Amino acid sequence: MNPELLAGLTGGLGTGLGAFFTWLFNKKRQEAQTKQEQENAESTEIDNEIKLANYYKVMLDDLGGRYETKYAQLSEVFDRKVKMLEDEIKLLTNRNKTLTEENRSLKKVVKELKEELATWEKR
Repeated sequence: MNPELLAGLTGGLGTGLGAFFTWLFNKKRQEAQTKQEQENAESTEIDNEIKLANYYKVMLDDLGGRYETKYAQLSEVFDRKVKMLEDEIKLLTNRNKTLTEENRSLKKVVKELKEELATWEKR
């Protein structure tokens, strides 16, 4: 066999075997890296979900306090409104009594005037 051809085949075979073993070892390394990246992504996703759950928990815990505060404020507003309406009822009741008395008085005056008119007409 030709020594140049043998050297070329040997060099090509060596290069091919080197490339194959390099690909084989890199494949395992890449699979390990991919697995590690997936685990990191899952870990990050879990951490984000935990943070989100804690955020919602804090919001819900705060909701009770805010509810109590708003309830107290609303209760105070309604109590003041009830007091104001009760005062208005008292005022209108007194006004009604005053007008009723005035109406009685005016009816009495009208009756007296009718009687006086009747006596004037008889003359």
